[in-house]
Amino acid sequence: MQVALSTPQRVRAVALVDAALAVDTPPHAYAQSPWPLRWSALRNTLIATTATNPALTRFFLEQFTTRHEALTPARVDLYRQPFARQGTTAAFGRWAMQFGEATEGLLSANPAAYRKLDIPALLIWGERDTVTPLAQGRHLASLLPRAELQILPEAGHIPQIETPEAFNAALLGFLGKL
Repeated sequence: MQVALSTPQRVRAVALVDAALAVDTPPHAYAQSPWPLRWSALRNTLIATTATNPALTRFFLEQFTTRHEALTPARVDLYRQPFARQGTTAAFGRWAMQFGEATEGLLSANPAAYRKLDIPALLIWGERDTVTPLAQGRHLASLLPRAELQILPEAGHIPQIETPEAFNAALLGFLGKL
């Protein structure tokens, strides 16, 4: 969204899936990353024992989904594959640090910026998303002038694996209109 909002002439349309955006977040809300994330050795240790620990992959996916039957052993294994790559834990750690930093100056935190974005926008949202609840999707859709909100029943934060047929139909329908 930051790219679309800062250089709209380079973007023809956007499709967002249960987007975790800091819209309406006061700049001071994330003034600084939590202290353990500031030191790379400690940060990487925390990330390696939790987020990129293959033994916890299924557990974390269950926290993001409502239809756990979609988490087949093959699918869980796909999510584990990047953890075997060198540098993945450090990359997750850097992302976590940035995620916790200030939103000051980010157009994606400014509701007025969304109102000016005059391009087609598809928002696909899992009805049961507890990470970025549906109310956030509705709010985002109210800000974007040309937004279409597709709510996928029975889906959580990862609707593309929980309801793949409905997800694909929504996305392909949107792309077909472009």
